[in-house]
Amino acid sequence: MKEYYRILKERRIEKGLTQRELADVLGVKDNAYSQYESGVRKMDAASFIKICNVLDLQLSDFMD
Repeated sequence: MKEYYRILKERRIEKGLTQRELADVLGVKDNAYSQYESGVRKMDAASFIKICNVLDLQLSDFMD
């Protein structure tokens, strides 16, 4: 399985979104979202699903 946080960052950049915009979607501070993208902090399943929906990501995108 690919490192999920790298995929989130790559797709966010492709979509032209900022970390702050995604943090707002999740209802967290932008530094918390930054930690999600760097792999320092893990997000709960509901937040992960919400971000995947916003970024148009599927489970297969995280598989090798």
